Amino acid sequence: NMVRLESLVRAIKTLRISMKRILIIGATSAIAEHCARIWAARGDALHLVARNEQHVQVNSSDLKVRGASEVTTYCTDLNDKDKHEKLLDVAYDALGSVDIVLIAHGTLSNQKSCELKCARNTS
Repeated sequence: NMVRLESLVRAIKTLRISMKRILIIGATSAIAEHCARIWAARGDALHLVARNEQHVQVNSSDLKVRGASEVTTYCTDLNDKDKHEKLLDVAYDALGSVDIVLIAHGTLSNQKSCELKCARNTS
């Protein structure tokens, strides 16, 4: 029994070492969702940051079912730079430390406007 207990303790320690703590900024983007699914299947701990609370909660539930050891969320407008420090504080409080950061946030320009501007510049 003592040998089994020691083996179990070693297995748990190995799991903790291999588990990553991952901060995902822009967590509701398609690429972030797919990366999160891979990490969840490995049993990693995930902290999801996004603007849409309903969407991030759906993702959180899905990732828990897929095997994430822990999933926490934080909703904020990433375009508001004054909120970035709090975002990081919340992430570190949730994860303890961060091994990987995925930034999948950005803004998209109006496609039609970009095409027109490009066409004017090449003519």
